[in-house]
Amino acid sequence: MTQPTINTKLIDSLVKNILSLSEPEIELFITKLNTAISTKTNQPEQYQALKQEIEQGLNQLRNGQYRTYTPDTLPNLLADIKQRGQKRLG
Repeated sequence: MTQPTINTKLIDSLVKNILSLSEPEIELFITKLNTAISTKTNQPEQYQALKQEIEQGLNQLRNGQYRTYTPDTLPNLLADIKQRGQKRLG
């Protein structure tokens, strides 16, 4: 298996640009970089979790495990969701 080509000119240019940033800009850059790396690293896990949740929902639909809401009952659902959200926020 061959190794990918490393663009050293790009790396040198990035280092030069990063070193020209102010301290707050460097801190912001590091935060954004860490977030991007974390998101990229967790994508397979997030995808797998989402896939499982979708499959669970489909199974619930197939088994009739759902509720039908009407214009009369929908306000109660919305109020319940709002109440649970407020409770969760503390």
